[in-house]
Formats: sequence, structure tokens, C-alpha cells
Amino acid sequence: MGALLGLTFGLGVLLVWLGWTAPPVVRRTGRRSRTGDLLAEAGIEGVTAGQFFVISGVLGLVGGLAMLAASRVWLVALSFAVITALAPRMSFHSLSAAASPRRKRLRILRLCLIWANTGSMLAALFL
Repeated sequence: MGALLGLTFGLGVLLVWLGWTAPPVVRRTGRRSRTGDLLAEAGIEGVTAGQFFVISGVLGLVGGLAMLAASRVWLVALSFAVITALAPRMSFHSLSAAASPRRKRLRILRLCLIWANTGSMLAALFL
């Protein structure tokens, strides 16, 4: 038990030391968020990521309240609120996947090149 306590204490001291000595994280301010990128790919440049999340939250609230009025069951209303709030985000994921066949082709090409290189390296290793 003493060894476990000592290891835990040592790990804690190591993490605190790494937290003080690690270089600070530099945040990029000019870059859009991933949601902003998805909105730009969908052709909706006038809506920011914050506005999109507020609209999704309002839609979730309206969907949850409508379901609560219809069913009078809190759990069903909560589940419909979550589904309604997440629906716009999921639709943008499907739109961005459909709108970027070039990106998909490039990803497949990179994977093919990686596996071709891996195969040649394994062949060189065993021959």
C-alpha cells in the first residue's frame, strides 16, 4: 500500500512539475473553428459558429417544449430536445462529406501510398 501511495504521489509531483515547465499553448486567433469551416463549405458564410450554436440550442428548446406539451413526459421531451438540437450539426457533417469528394479521393490516395510504401519496406526487410 505504501508503494502505491508513493507512486501516486510521485506521479502527481511529476505532473505538477510538467505543468509549470511546459511552454504555454499559443492559440491561433485568425483561424475559424471546425464548425465555421463546415459552414463555409456548405456555402453559409454569413453565419458564425456562435450563431449556429445559439440557433441549434433554440431549436432544441422549442422541440423539447413542443414534445413536453404533446406527451407530458420529461424524459421523452429531453430526448427530443437533444435530438432537435443536434440535428443541424449532423446535417452539416453529412453535407460536408457529400460536398468534398476531392478531399475523400486525396485521403484514399494518401492511404494507398502509405500502404504501398509499407509493403515495399516489408519486402525489403524480408528479402
